[in-house]
Amino acid sequence: MKAEAFVITNQETLNHAHKYLDERFELKSFMVIEIKDAKNRSLSQNNLFHLWCSTFARELTSLGRKTNSDETKAWFKHKFLGYEDFEWVTGEHKISGQLKQTSSLNAGEMFFFMQECWDWCAETYGIFLPLPEESEFYQIKKRQSE
Repeated sequence: MKAEAFVITNQETLNHAHKYLDERFELKSFMVIEIKDAKNRSLSQNNLFHLWCSTFARELTSLGRKTNSDETKAWFKHKFLGYEDFEWVTGEHKISGQLKQTSSLNAGEMFFFMQECWDWCAETYGIFLPLPEESEFYQIKKRQSE
């Protein structure tokens, strides 16, 4: 039986992993389960996200809605990440309602955020953002669907 890896980013993925483990347990097969904490979002994820922002802006502009990659990035963060309060290191000042930064996401959260962006672009505008096979995002999606 082939090895399985899960990136747990939401309850649905957790449920899928649990079902898989239950099925393996019923077969009385031996398992080694390794749990790793998610690291910060990766450079691969960040680079692909910026490519998507540029691609979406270009495609949307070609459909008659002029925009750029910076606006697209802000829109994605507004729509899917939301806002947070920013507090200065000294704790003396606080700025409320700042767009959440992708640099604060771990790899699993970034994956989930990117999946939401990809799905929304495809479903809302029929724009299918590139999925390079060498990208970490593609590799995780591929492992989850096998």
